[in-house]
Amino acid sequence: MIQPFDSLMLRTLLGPIVAALQLFAVYVLLHGHYSPGGGFQAGILVAASLILPLLVRGRSEQRRTLSLRGAVSLTAVGVLIYTLIGIIPLLTGGAMLDYAALPLGGETADRRSLGILLIEVGVTIGVAGAMVSIFYALAGEIGQEIEG
Repeated sequence: MIQPFDSLMLRTLLGPIVAALQLFAVYVLLHGHYSPGGGFQAGILVAASLILPLLVRGRSEQRRTLSLRGAVSLTAVGVLIYTLIGIIPLLTGGAMLDYAALPLGGETADRRSLGILLIEVGVTIGVAGAMVSIFYALAGEIGQEIEG
């Protein structure tokens, strides 16, 4: 059961902290080509921004954030994106994860860059969903949601 951690300071700062976490997650995702960062780190930041309101406000916040079903679905969508970006080049005559073989317009370098970004987006979505699912498992919410 997720119990709220009632604090005026946390409730007041929750919105700006969540917004900053999500904005930084986008930065880490997009800047992962050029510096340390990328899909996994961005996914952890997104998950933290979804879990933090649950820790501060408790179970009542679950209706406004991501439910367990939503988290599992998000994980599946992330895996699907990764899989499709990997398999589409096979269907167009390339190798698995050969971003240059993606049927996108532009130069080879542009297709490779976009392919990597799409993979990172899939990883971000998958990791965020998986981390929220793990949080629910550790919080003991899985059995309650299955029963209810």
